[in-house]
Amino acid sequence: YMIEQSAPKEWILGLAVAGKTGTPERIWKKQQINDGWYVFFAPKADGSGNVVVCVRIESTKGSSDAVRLAAKHVIPFLKEKGYIKSIKEQTSE
Repeated sequence: YMIEQSAPKEWILGLAVAGKTGTPERIWKKQQINDGWYVFFAPKADGSGNVVVCVRIESTKGSSDAVRLAAKHVIPFLKEKGYIKSIKEQTSE
């Protein structure tokens, strides 16, 4: 299910992952505030398991901001350091 949910985001993420977005709402000083989060799993580059990442942004419009942050900063860093690879590579083996 999470792989299917993330398939449309592959173009922005630059990687196929299994992920889920969310927009938690909270009340702070009688004001409703939206946060955005994106949690995803990706296979370790060495194939020994998975890495899970959760990005949460407080006081934002929604989860799309968390997806963009993951795409711009988190995933490129993890790929550059050799921590993760595409989930598609794992399923095709």
